[in-house]
Amino acid sequence: MKVKFVDSFFAREQTMGVLNELFENVEISDDPDFVFCSVDYKAEHMNYDCPRIMVIGENIVPDFNCIDYAVGFNYMNFEDRYLRVPLYNFYLDDYKLAIRRHIDYKRDDNKKFCNFVYSNGRNAIPERDSFFADLSKYKQVDSGGRHLNNIGGPVDDKREFQKQYKFSIAFENAVSRGYTTEKIIQAFSAGTIPIYYGNPLVAKEFNSKAFINCHEYRSFDEVIEKVKELDNDPDLYDSMMREPIFTDIDERQDPLKDYRKFIYNICSQESDKAIRRCDDCWGGKIQREKKRCYRFLTSTEGNGLKARVIRKLTEI
Repeated sequence: MKVKFVDSFFAREQTMGVLNELFENVEISDDPDFVFCSVDYKAEHMNYDCPRIMVIGENIVPDFNCIDYAVGFNYMNFEDRYLRVPLYNFYLDDYKLAIRRHIDYKRDDNKKFCNFVYSNGRNAIPERDSFFADLSKYKQVDSGGRHLNNIGGPVDDKREFQKQYKFSIAFENAVSRGYTTEKIIQAFSAGTIPIYYGNPLVAKEFNSKAFINCHEYRSFDEVIEKVKELDNDPDLYDSMMREPIFTDIDERQDPLKDYRKFIYNICSQESDKAIRRCDDCWGGKIQREKKRCYRFLTSTEGNGLKARVIRKLTEI
């Protein structure tokens, strides 16, 4: 079987591991039987006529007019074409540590208060920075990323940095149903209590007794009061740390179990039989228009237009 990975495909290593586990003689080729893609303005996957499988790491809804299968964040069903696998399932090292947090926990009275690790704040909800500022009025919150850094420079190892703290601010870039990324699992893996905000339905997948779920409070002021309560009551803090992160933790030991089945069902078919998109009539028209749009966005003219728009927005 010949495969191709395009469009800054973030789960390439895990997906190639799954393919090698399921099939013999898997070969990376420029003439693939199946193309795996992610989200990118170049949309290179549109240049391949074979089945297109999109594994989404951003907060977008897949366009099934242009792809055959998708793995993403949304809670939805669509025949054999879609599977919900949140981004954190692909962070295997963090996942393996996180599901043992309640087992490995030992009280450490020398831990610092709280951390905040983000690269930038341009494409994120404003609540993240404002919560950081408000919580910092209670105690110092150490920012170890490039964004709002207050410790003299960005840290080299996020997990090692987070392990020094009792709490981790784990806010997503966006508030959206189903959009649960690696942020909460990384905080769990470091042996901290995540202060989480992002997916309003996060309690469907994580045990709310194991972390601070901001969506369960009427305001961020109430969240901060909860943080203070835990910070000042070691026994209450311990009880939260000893909660398993999943309510069905025995069934969640293998984060890629469903992904493995999904990929097998696709790639065990003959390539031409696995195509689900419609290339005729409106389906073909939508794909042609999208190709033209992507070509423009990546052209010199398109880049010039984007620069002019950004300048205008900056002036406003």
